Amino acid sequence: MTRWIPGALIAIAFAISLAVLSQLPPAINLDMSGWFPPALAIPAEPMPRTALLFGMPSLALAIWLMLHEAPAGWVGRMAWAIFRPLIGTRPEGTSDFEKYAPTYRIVVIWAVSLVIGIHLAALAVALDWPVAPGSIVGFVFGIGLVVVGNVMPRLRPNPIAGVRTRQTLRDPKAWARVHRRLGGMWIISGVIIVVVGFVAPRYAFVTAVGLLTLSLLAGLAGGGGKNDVALTSKD
Repeated sequence: MTRWIPGALIAIAFAISLAVLSQLPPAINLDMSGWFPPALAIPAEPMPRTALLFGMPSLALAIWLMLHEAPAGWVGRMAWAIFRPLIGTRPEGTSDFEKYAPTYRIVVIWAVSLVIGIHLAALAVALDWPVAPGSIVGFVFGIGLVVVGNVMPRLRPNPIAGVRTRQTLRDPKAWARVHRRLGGMWIISGVIIVVVGFVAPRYAFVTAVGLLTLSLLAGLAGGGGKNDVALTSKD
């Protein structure tokens, strides 16, 4: 069931965009000042209405199509081929996608939800909704980190999602150790991001990126050398 939640979220995003289409002019000056601290504020720039309404939902759709059941499909096979020179023989058990599929699907839901959250934040600015864009992004990003952090220790070695280094892909124990640490840090980071999103919305996005980066670096501290790593996106 969870495998189709991203598709439902994307459909809802497209439906919302179609519903508000007539409320927006052909060109929109999107004010980004509420997204970032004053020192990082981006001046308003005109953009086509169609780009605002359908750009992010289309990106979310592309991400979902690429990641949907990816470890068991052609994307996973291609990714393993890329990692093979790094790890040598593929570890046993890494092909058992169904054993960790529920956890992987939650990660995909979060990746798609984050893009949809940014889309809703942009609509909130364009339509003058009474909510700060930083609050929307902070809530979606933070809650997602809490949920994904809670299930991250159950993720199994794969070439698509997680901290992928020579050590973690070769050694299931190293993988488990790194992802337990990373999961705990993501839960704490997620709570902080949600709070910042409501207390100081302008700083939510910067806080989210900063804490995500720091937690990944801390997780990598036990996962192998920096030259051997590859990380998943937010995605």
